[in-house]
Amino acid sequence: MSKYFHAFSRRSKALDIPRNHGQLGSACVSHQVCDLFEVPEITVTPYPVVEGDEMTLTCDTSLNPLRQRTELQFAFYRDGRNVQEFSSSDQYGVQSAQLEDSGNYSCDVRALNDKVRKRSHFIHIMIKELFFTPVLNVSTLEVLEGDNMTLTCDTSLSPLRQRTELQFAFYRDGRNVQEFSLFNHYEVKSVQLGNSGNYSCDVRSASNISKKSEVVFVQIREKSSKHKTPIIIVTLLVLLLVVTFLLFKYRHKLHWPTTRCPHQQRGLQPEPQISPTYAARESVDDTEVTYTDLILHRGPQGCHLRHCEMQKSTILKKTSDDLCL
Repeated sequence: MSKYFHAFSRRSKALDIPRNHGQLGSACVSHQVCDLFEVPEITVTPYPVVEGDEMTLTCDTSLNPLRQRTELQFAFYRDGRNVQEFSSSDQYGVQSAQLEDSGNYSCDVRALNDKVRKRSHFIHIMIKELFFTPVLNVSTLEVLEGDNMTLTCDTSLSPLRQRTELQFAFYRDGRNVQEFSLFNHYEVKSVQLGNSGNYSCDVRSASNISKKSEVVFVQIREKSSKHKTPIIIVTLLVLLLVVTFLLFKYRHKLHWPTTRCPHQQRGLQPEPQISPTYAARESVDDTEVTYTDLILHRGPQGCHLRHCEMQKSTILKKTSDDLCL
């Protein structure tokens, strides 16, 4: 029940006047001027308003009970500029609110004959971001050909709309390289020089709120010798270890090629072979020379030993040349 009804009711009761329009109208004229309608108030739903929300502003007023059949018209303003002309609708709606819809809103109400017109106080409406402008990040500062590269489109949702589903798309030089999907990253395996370019990403919501990141230039660099040297060194070390292991494992099975000893090539008869044991025994029988060391020397290819050298404890020295084992 409006305040007008209460005011007139109290007045009717005090004056004991029948509650009919004619007599009550005369009473108003006799004692005071009655308002045709109240000063309007503007309200907004929902509150607060987030990007993509359907925003509705309502211009509320009430007619004097004496003039219930009066036709009123409503107009809406943002920052003093008309956003909806006078009409019979007391509401102004924005289907998908954008940040630029923020501002100071007010409304006007007028009678059809435009003899009575009233304006509401303004309300300030700040549209809150659904999500922040995305930032495109590259997985590494220096991307070399052959590397794996990952681009990530980073953003965050408003605490008021944490359950909103976002989709992401990626572009290189303005051309789409990954369609909208729920994945906020774009991967390139074994990049090539041709993958260089200006990259960006788009983020959008189901309410068609879309935002684009700044462009990031990615330069794929060719691998230089300084990058290849460690790989070559490691490869050679591995090969060396493998060869060493195989030689050690199969050392007893290796057969070296043999050639004739020098005395055989000259057609000479081979000298008796002296084994280390025999040399040692001979040295024992020799009363003048005592051998303390037996040194074997490698001979040419195919001859296992060229000569053996035996040293005695004294100054004397005895050498057996061309000893082949």
